[in-house]
Amino acid sequence: ERRAHGVEATHELAFGADYAEAHFRAEENLMRRLGFPEAEAHAQEHERFRAHLASLHEAVRRDPEGRAPMVEAADFISSWLARHVAESDQRIGHHLRASGPARG
Repeated sequence: ERRAHGVEATHELAFGADYAEAHFRAEENLMRRLGFPEAEAHAQEHERFRAHLASLHEAVRRDPEGRAPMVEAADFISSWLARHVAESDQRIGHHLRASGPARG
């Protein structure tokens, strides 16, 4: 039972990472098309997220039955995404509204 839960948790974390990656790629393409002046810094935030998530995924993989790595990963993802959307992604929206519809 615990082993099955650990394997499921690892798969869920991988799914979340894949989803975030697809979202980041789309967002980074949009920023380039818009000529968003903070695009490089924003993409670096994504890269830091990817790196930290990879280290958390490795911790979960090493201890698939442990609860602590999964809780840490879930807390990191939820808090990071909430902050990122509320702050960084909002700046893209402000830029989009100020510059008109996306080009390309």
